[in-house]
Amino acid sequence: MKILVTGDWHADAKTLGHSRSSDVDRAVREMVDYAVDPASGVDVFCFLGDLCDPDAGSASFRSVELAVSAAVTLSSANVANVWVAGNHDVIENGSGDTTLSPLRPLERAYAGLTEVHERPRASYAGTGVDGEAVFIRSLPFAATSHAYDPREHVGRSSKVDWRMTASSHLVVLAHLAVAGVQPGEETTDMPRGREVLFPRECFPGEETRTHLFNGHYHRQQTHELAGHRPVHIPGAPARFTFGEESHEPSYLLMEV
Repeated sequence: MKILVTGDWHADAKTLGHSRSSDVDRAVREMVDYAVDPASGVDVFCFLGDLCDPDAGSASFRSVELAVSAAVTLSSANVANVWVAGNHDVIENGSGDTTLSPLRPLERAYAGLTEVHERPRASYAGTGVDGEAVFIRSLPFAATSHAYDPREHVGRSSKVDWRMTASSHLVVLAHLAVAGVQPGEETTDMPRGREVLFPRECFPGEETRTHLFNGHYHRQQTHELAGHRPVHIPGAPARFTFGEESHEPSYLLMEV
């Protein structure tokens, strides 16, 4: 199974008042075109949050259109797609809605292909190259209006994932803060919400069949910590501030 991981599109972003939507649109089209190309072998497309701010006016509608178009294209090509809410997506009014909420009807229209994870959730993804089952667990941004404890959730969920065995693969998709990662412009020029830590202590280093991915940070990197699984960060598909000049717009590919 090949998985494409991306995030932090910020399709409503502006640099000194100049809209970056065309740059993001082009990057997303390239990713989606690659994913639906049969030669690429991509089975699952994962978005790790931060589509746009919900209060960005008309730019929010254009951003949602981009995500809906991507989801429809992927699902129509039989590529599963998972959408995890980030800190910029949350609408802090107690409703539980996010800028990804308009994708919910696609869950029904493309059952088993499109999934919108605005709350922590676990799902079956398919079979890995070794014939073992692959599961996805999401840890979306923990909004103030509908907070949850990621560490508690992981501990509680591990007791009820009855389909998982010791040989199963687990792909964790999160949009949280990772202790030890040097923050960039995403926490200074583009801050939003609170910082809740990724519970990497719940995934010890010997769990070689567990793969951790986290959005939120705009520079692609893999963060290592002794005794724990590495956290892979795909980075953003564009440079949004002058402080990100040295970043390489990117996404990640993983085969399990």
